[in-house]
Amino acid sequence: MLPNSTTVCSKTLYVSTENLLSDFLGVIPYKENVQVKGIAFVKGDTLLSNIRPYLKKAIIATFNGCCSADVVCFRSSNVLPEYLYYVIANTKFINYVMESCKGSKMPRGDKAWMLQKPIYVPDIESQRKTAKFLALLDKRIETQNKIIGE
Repeated sequence: MLPNSTTVCSKTLYVSTENLLSDFLGVIPYKENVQVKGIAFVKGDTLLSNIRPYLKKAIIATFNGCCSADVVCFRSSNVLPEYLYYVIANTKFINYVMESCKGSKMPRGDKAWMLQKPIYVPDIESQRKTAKFLALLDKRIETQNKIIGE
């Protein structure tokens, strides 16, 4: 499901293609505390930049806020948010999205195409275990990157 209700939020809670980091590395919050208009999202939604999807800009929201129209917001009623994030923040999903892109300088994915992607949805406990394991791997990679960067 793609939520699409428009709302107003503080720019500190706004997600756009500009403040999402490549390679699934998160988001840098804006510092301006002004009001902006965008598509409402809630904690647990997965947000994916729809401009140049090959840059792999996706996060699982850790707060309620709003996003630009160039960010696709995914929410499911029968899939754990953490599991859905790992399905979307995956090179195979990004490659699938790229198959539908239009434009050469700033390619955009087709939202209807994204929703057609079949995904394997195991039982809730398996989703929980898979997401937890992948989160631990992400944490380990983050720690290693900090060590290398020092």
